Amino acid sequence: MKLKLKSILYNVLFVAVVLIIFSHLLFTGTGNQSPTSVVMGDSMEPTLHRGDIVTWVPVKLEEIRIGDIIVYESYLRHDALVIHRVVNVTSINGKIYFETKGDANNYTDQKGPHAPEPFIGEQRIKGKVLSIKQEPLRIPYIGNLWLWGEESQGKIIAVAIICFTVTGLLVFAALIAWREKKDEKNRLTALLFGPERLRYRRVFAYAITIFIILLLLTALFAYDRRSTSLGVETFGNVPESSVNFGTLGDGGREIREYDAINPTLLPLRFVAFAEGNITAYIYVNESVYTLQSGDTKSRNVAAYVPYGSSAGTYEGYVYVYSSPFWMLLPTGFMEDMMKWNPRGAIIVFDLLSAFILSIISVMALFVVSTLIDEYIMWRAYASWKPGLWLHVHLHSVYNFIQTFAAQKHRLRRAFKKCFGWLLDLDWIEVRKGAFISVPTAFFFVPILLFGKPLEAILIASFASGLVCYIIGYRWRAEIILSGIVAGAILFSILILVSLGSFPLNMGLVISAAFIIRILAYFLIVFAILFLPLCFLAYIGAYLAQNLRERLSPACKLEITDI
Repeated sequence: MKLKLKSILYNVLFVAVVLIIFSHLLFTGTGNQSPTSVVMGDSMEPTLHRGDIVTWVPVKLEEIRIGDIIVYESYLRHDALVIHRVVNVTSINGKIYFETKGDANNYTDQKGPHAPEPFIGEQRIKGKVLSIKQEPLRIPYIGNLWLWGEESQGKIIAVAIICFTVTGLLVFAALIAWREKKDEKNRLTALLFGPERLRYRRVFAYAITIFIILLLLTALFAYDRRSTSLGVETFGNVPESSVNFGTLGDGGREIREYDAINPTLLPLRFVAFAEGNITAYIYVNESVYTLQSGDTKSRNVAAYVPYGSSAGTYEGYVYVYSSPFWMLLPTGFMEDMMKWNPRGAIIVFDLLSAFILSIISVMALFVVSTLIDEYIMWRAYASWKPGLWLHVHLHSVYNFIQTFAAQKHRLRRAFKKCFGWLLDLDWIEVRKGAFISVPTAFFFVPILLFGKPLEAILIASFASGLVCYIIGYRWRAEIILSGIVAGAILFSILILVSLGSFPLNMGLVISAAFIIRILAYFLIVFAILFLPLCFLAYIGAYLAQNLRERLSPACKLEITDI
């Protein structure tokens, strides 16, 4: 069994993607918001930067301290999430409330010349940002890709489509060029027995891959919710909310509106429904509707209080989900499913639309493969067919394909020259003694626990590679593996510390969803740092080898591949 670097990296990314998809389905099914947020402003500079991705976990109010960074729903901005630091804890009528402030702001959110937010209570708090010693764990700047798409009116989707189309054309051309480079023996075999066909196992693997990618994309599309409240035979006690019906008596009716927006360049299919104890009195007029690119339309939520209803205050949310993939599904089918179970329906919509698109993609793969096969056969017989003049006129196209193939192979050779040795490392002969240097990572645990996890992991990888060289190991595979394992150990400690503050009073399914998403978050961070860990471990050994050769030229005779 061969253990290669790129195989490990692919497996880590694959597991992270599967965990994201699974947690997304769990969050959708339980009605909880995904605990991953993108920083959209600069109010938390220099702690958090625009485009940083952070993860948060639910937490008890008693566990929130001054200095913690929390995520809460804004009263003023239609339930938008705000990521700010707690600067004061107060008690109002026996209940705990928090005063918050952005690190870069001059005033708190509750005081100052701006429109103030009310003090943040239990109903508005979503959770606390994953942190070590009040220093948030973040994926830096990656979220700028998403923000760019939001601010550019969905251009990111258009660019993705263009890139996908161009890539498909280039792959098509590359396949033709690859087939054209066959030697005469293989060309004769294709001529006599026909071109090689796609194997069913490979087609199935392609279908599964496409299906997983499409499911991952469903987790990136719009999700929104609006808080709602209604008082029945009460006066002055209706909580503030985005969709507030005020107080209604027996037989009372009211209609409120919310805006549905499609900022993308693709049509979107929306579904909307209400949840909470308020659902006995309100209903969404259109549960399924479509918006074209750039459309903004008002949608109605109606309230009706039947005669004899119990007096009291009722609250809930109006949830809105959307996806361009759902355009493949019949509207009538979606409406019937929404009547059955809204959350179960959304999961079915995601799975079914991804399955349909996977089938379409595989069919397209067959079509492309057939076209290539037909082209190969036509090219083989073109020397004597009457259509030779067409073959001659396409000579410029053939030249372009050959030029493209030459450039591609030139780039591939340059890449393999720089990084090929790293990506093709075979660790089957790694000696167990190389792991003696791994415990070096534990010396950097204090740095991790004092709020510098990134620095601790990178330094530990460098030190592990250096120690591995000092104790007598001279092969790159052993040194790099020791650095990766050292980094993985600190990552494991970081995960345990993060989960140590996870509340135990949540339901089993909700807890599983949050834990799975947190694990996916850390796996993605680990994948991003994977190559830097390899290079740092190697650099430590490389510098030590360089120093030895300078001090003692006889060391150059030593057998090593550093």
